[in-house]
Amino acid sequence: MTSNWTYTVTHFDESNSWASVDITEDIVSIPTVTDTGSGEVNSARIILSANEGKFISVVPYIDQFDRIRIQINDGEGGTYDRYFDVIKILPSESKSQGTRVELFLMGLEHHLQKINYAKPHFAEGAFEVMRDIGYQYNDSKGTTQPTLLGHDSTTYNELPDSNFSKTNYDFGDSEAPCYDRMEEVTDSMAGAVDNGGALDFYDFKFNIPNTATYSDDPKTHVMLETFSSGNNISSPVAITDSTSVNVGETDAGIDNESGTQVLAWGENESGSLPRSFSQFSSSEVRFPLYPTYNSNITYKQNSKVTYLGVLYYSVNTGNNQGHTPPGAGNSDSWWASKTKTEDYGSFYQYSPWTNNAGQGAEVFKDNGTAPTGLNPPSNNELGPGFNDGNIVVWDTTEGDTWFRSWADVQLGNAAGNETNLEASLISGNSILRKYLYGTGTPNYFYRGFRVLIRGTTRSGSTWDGSDSNGKAFANSIVECVTAGTESTAVWKVKYSAATNLSCIVRDYGVAYKYTSSAWTENTDTGDNDCLHPYTSVTNVQGVYGTEWSGTANNESAIKVTYDWDTQLGFVTTATARHKVGGWINVTFPFPHFKHSATSGSVGSHYGGVVTGADSVCEPATLDIENMHLTPNGFRGFNNAPQDTECLGPISSIDFNFKLDYQGAAPAAASTYYELSEANFIMSCVLIDSSDNMVKQDFIVPFNNQWMPYKLPISGFTTYRARKPRDSILNTVVPPKEITINNQIEWRNIKQIIIQTAQSYDDKGRYVYNNIEGNFYASPFTASKDYIGNIPTSVLTIRKLDLYLDAFRFTKPLLVTSGQETSKNIEAEFLDRSNVYDFFQLQNIVSAEQEKRKHRHVEFEVNTTGKFDINFG
Repeated sequence: MTSNWTYTVTHFDESNSWASVDITEDIVSIPTVTDTGSGEVNSARIILSANEGKFISVVPYIDQFDRIRIQINDGEGGTYDRYFDVIKILPSESKSQGTRVELFLMGLEHHLQKINYAKPHFAEGAFEVMRDIGYQYNDSKGTTQPTLLGHDSTTYNELPDSNFSKTNYDFGDSEAPCYDRMEEVTDSMAGAVDNGGALDFYDFKFNIPNTATYSDDPKTHVMLETFSSGNNISSPVAITDSTSVNVGETDAGIDNESGTQVLAWGENESGSLPRSFSQFSSSEVRFPLYPTYNSNITYKQNSKVTYLGVLYYSVNTGNNQGHTPPGAGNSDSWWASKTKTEDYGSFYQYSPWTNNAGQGAEVFKDNGTAPTGLNPPSNNELGPGFNDGNIVVWDTTEGDTWFRSWADVQLGNAAGNETNLEASLISGNSILRKYLYGTGTPNYFYRGFRVLIRGTTRSGSTWDGSDSNGKAFANSIVECVTAGTESTAVWKVKYSAATNLSCIVRDYGVAYKYTSSAWTENTDTGDNDCLHPYTSVTNVQGVYGTEWSGTANNESAIKVTYDWDTQLGFVTTATARHKVGGWINVTFPFPHFKHSATSGSVGSHYGGVVTGADSVCEPATLDIENMHLTPNGFRGFNNAPQDTECLGPISSIDFNFKLDYQGAAPAAASTYYELSEANFIMSCVLIDSSDNMVKQDFIVPFNNQWMPYKLPISGFTTYRARKPRDSILNTVVPPKEITINNQIEWRNIKQIIIQTAQSYDDKGRYVYNNIEGNFYASPFTASKDYIGNIPTSVLTIRKLDLYLDAFRFTKPLLVTSGQETSKNIEAEFLDRSNVYDFFQLQNIVSAEQEKRKHRHVEFEVNTTGKFDINFG
């Protein structure tokens, strides 16, 4: 049966108030007309007879942006009616065909691609966002561009509104065409309702105005229709009279699924390492954004609403329309309240590296010096503490060459020290063994692990003889360059012995000096200047106070306390001389020592594992690029989300911080007064595995006040420490490993140090033996620098509490659809740089995965021509 087609083509002249001319009789052919949407603008192509210059030089002229209306009737009740803009005109002439004009046309909706949209939407439904895009277009368009209709009508814009779900569409950080924004909104609907989706696919298309609703001129208006995808299966359309299926050069067929795993990059500053901070912060933003209860809606089970400031979720599947949620703390058969703790506080930790659930205080002790606490102070051993940024010194500015470095542990025969490090490191009861990876035999040394060898080692041992460069191991500082067991690890001499070379052994918290032919514990107090024993390290309530009691976020901060007495302007005891100020260490692997059974293994937060990862005992240093290995040592992007989603270049070090400076009188040392000083200068020093350093200062404006701090990686500048004050060390030849440029290796950050800059003089040297520093009380004037009641005596006893919470590294937000163990087909990464909400990006990824997993099935059916099947 042949279709009895009829068609009419009309030209509208933009330059003549849209005057119309019927040009049907001049049509040679209509090669293409389309009916499409959701990312594809409709198009058409028509060929006109243009003999004697018609349409070119003879009226009616056809010019750019004139409009063409194509109306087709298939003879069996199906119709096609659409307006197009003239986009391109292609005249041609031949002897056989004469003069012709080919017109390339695009649907009026292409104007939505010419006008950009930028606006952030917080806690709004998809309907409201789509409506606002329409408003923006209509406000920005010119007088000759079509007006958009339907976007503000629930009849035509069928997207769910804010009564169904609310989410964030951060379209405010960059511009994009209105058409593209519409596509983003409809695409997001495939995700879970809890993440702002609708568990349904939506399409949108453009038609001429419906005359039953609108009386607007169809050639100057275009109507948006947004609807749930797919035909109504209760009344399907039968395809009859087909002449062929899947013939010719077409894309028809059944394709493989195009992606089993989808990943997306979000906003550049919204991701975090560890990733749980970004999950928590997104939940904080989302919690008050759930839809307000509407008595006219029937809510499905587990729907979330807010009523009188309280979050509720529906608990059954019955008809709950009109059943108003009870007051705060109550529940009935229809609704149950949900607290922040129940909604997300028990699931996401905003500071897993410091909180009490992760034994944060113990972990940070593990990152310091003398972490075991089993070596009580004797001679110059100061006990558990933290080192400052002057642990590495190469100073040639005062005529002498002065060099100091560090080692994790030492091997020697001095009284009280381990006599056989190689054996003790793998023995079951060894303290030193706790520096290594693994809990059994064998244990693994990791890259960057340093040992100070005092004297020679036993024949045939790990460090017998020389390294591959011919440097003798004896009396050297050696470093593991390839991770492995005692028999497989590869070692190189880091620094050979040289007269007066100084080395801080972090395990004991003491300095050693090489003099003549042996290493001895340094009795020069100046060489211990970089070691600072703390009074205590504990877990305390963080920036949220007691809000998260009973969850892993309780006592989320660590507090490090230092105290000292400045009688007569001088520190009165040897240990106290090292405590004038405050210091905190973060050492990689993090932690780099296992203090107790509850403090986590070496590298448990950042540093990989011995088995099950792609790299043994890696990453052993922090890599600012952060794209090669996850914190657990896995490569690539097909890992568990908690690994993959930690990847992404680090842009800053972020944390919440509080400094509490207090004073007390000797007669009442337990009564501390909060001092009124402010604008404390702090420094953050980074040291790499080659002993290069960078530093960045920041200001703490108030005493005893939580504040957030962001230290951009770009803000760090090269730092070179100076030799300690009053030191007698000199004449050491600096190792060749450090160059004059002192260029930091950003892929090999070994330690991060937060310290009080006011504990140092103007040359960066630690001040402990006079009144030059800022943390000293003058004994000659009455105390006026405190808050509260006036004490009767001078506050010479001082205490400084440093509080650290929410410590993390900021990076681009990255979300994955999950690990694929069967067939990993990674789709092209989505770029959603305007999305800062972790769960919204997760929703976008989920929606895209659903589309990717659907196999593309397309049949091209050639029929005699009908218009009974419409787009969508």
